Amino acid sequence: YHLHCVYSFDYDKNADCTPISVCRHALENGLSEIAFTDHYCVNAISDGSLPDVDLVSRARDIQEAKEAFRGKLEVRHGIELGQPTQRSDVALKVLSENRFDFVIGSLHNNDGFPDFYYLDYKSFSPYEINSLWDIYLSETMDHIRWGKGRFHSLGHLNYLERYIHRDGLKDLIDVNSRLEVYREIFRLLIDCDIALELNTSGKVQGLNDTVPNSSLAKLYHDVGGKLYTVGSDSHTPSRVGSFVKETYEYLLSIGVEEIATFSEGNLVLKSILTILFIIISLVLTVVVLMQEGKSAGLGAIAGAAAFYNSEAPI
Repeated sequence: YHLHCVYSFDYDKNADCTPISVCRHALENGLSEIAFTDHYCVNAISDGSLPDVDLVSRARDIQEAKEAFRGKLEVRHGIELGQPTQRSDVALKVLSENRFDFVIGSLHNNDGFPDFYYLDYKSFSPYEINSLWDIYLSETMDHIRWGKGRFHSLGHLNYLERYIHRDGLKDLIDVNSRLEVYREIFRLLIDCDIALELNTSGKVQGLNDTVPNSSLAKLYHDVGGKLYTVGSDSHTPSRVGSFVKETYEYLLSIGVEEIATFSEGNLVLKSILTILFIIISLVLTVVVLMQEGKSAGLGAIAGAAAFYNSEAPI
């Protein structure tokens, strides 16, 4: 429930990242439902540092992919709305003019700073890095308050950890000393009916954990959080769904039985056990496609998809 295609500025230029290609890889990787969540960074688009996104063409291409994979893969039309509080007028316009199944609210930079990706943390003092983190957490709370009734999931909480770790300075951040702040963030998510995303990109980018990490995922559960989304944040088709299965298994281990999905903006809770069963079934179906012919394999995929999508929205 977090992936990018050719409509994100940072997609993999060396791969076929059309929606059709992404869907094909998702199916091959055992997924039965995906949401396209390309970037719409309202601050960067407004100041011209990023080009605008052709949302009309994007919606058309996603709809074509949805039709092409009907009965085999559930395709959702989502968006990753970046920094909405930094240009609230633009964010509200995007939401009012488009019908999204699912909206991720993400914070990629503190107000007045570049994207955390572009910062050189080695040039910062430990005090400056920790101040940056504390401002980020404060702005995250403002972000959540704005997001009530507007976005469905908080994207990659602790996003800047990826890049502090990249620069070899991860030990400078003590998450444990900020647990009360995280509890406040999680209570706010609960009050606003916004899900917590577990972003599996950290397992690919050297953190060996989700973003936020598994300890914070459990803390959210411990304070009463029940809504989780899981996404690979893939920018290339081959990585669609990476480490999603393992993340579902972790959620089961801490007592979480359902995952949040969305259709036309409505919450649909689905059994994690069912999803894991479908992932295994679809992976086996790929083998059937390769060994016994496409007709048998496609029939199995259609049956699995129908079973998966039989649960009613709430």
